[in-house]
Amino acid sequence: MPRPGAMQGEILGTVLRRKTATIRYPFQEAVRPERLRGNIEHDLEKCTGCGLCSRECPATAIEMVESTKTKTQKKPQFRFDRCIWCGTCEAVCPKKAITMTGKFELAAFTLKDDHLFVVSEDPEPTEQTKE
Repeated sequence: MPRPGAMQGEILGTVLRRKTATIRYPFQEAVRPERLRGNIEHDLEKCTGCGLCSRECPATAIEMVESTKTKTQKKPQFRFDRCIWCGTCEAVCPKKAITMTGKFELAAFTLKDDHLFVVSEDPEPTEQTKE
């Protein structure tokens, strides 16, 4: 009859000699897939304010807000607390003003954190645009 704990040393020896299966994140950078759907970037210069992104978003994470820089006087406001990172907004944008980047670190302590609500800022008029 085997005695209890007879194989304990052998098991511990093999477990302790193995390489780790994970990385030391955040101290070591994670390897990201090439087509990672991460944070959304919006280029207001390309945007026409058509609202297709807002209409097609399955998570209702995009609202159209007032703007002075688009043809329709509207621009999208992205709510990352609702976003499911599906990429539909990027796919339906006719002017390719919406792109998904590789940035994925969007942790927040409260829903009032600034980076959860992203609105592209209306650029200040320059001397060339004033004339």
